[in-house]
Amino acid sequence: KLVVFIASWYYTHHHFSVKFSSGYAIYFWDVLAAILAVIIYSVLFQVIHKKFGVLGKILNLAISFFSSMTVYCILVHGFITNEKSYFLPLLNNSLMNQVINYIIISIISLVVWKRREDYLVETQDE
Repeated sequence: KLVVFIASWYYTHHHFSVKFSSGYAIYFWDVLAAILAVIIYSVLFQVIHKKFGVLGKILNLAISFFSSMTVYCILVHGFITNEKSYFLPLLNNSLMNQVINYIIISIISLVVWKRREDYLVETQDE
């Protein structure tokens, strides 16, 4: 949801808000669009998970992987490597370093996926 929020904010800001608003109203439209996008994403995701079963689980896994990778790369790029790399420098070999980082991202995404599946099952039972 954080990735959806940030992406919506970014695209609304650059393609809508600055062209049609001024002053603090720009940020109002950015936040409003981002919140609306998260709500639509959440509702749509729950409907897909409920209606399509296995396809919903596969979609959840893909979204978990890409969102985990996005957050991982942003954090590493911004805070750890001081904007030099999107991956942690764990090995000297570039290819093997990428493989290890993708393994770390996969483990994180599996944890996120499992938590999201549990949450979707809980909300489905209510």
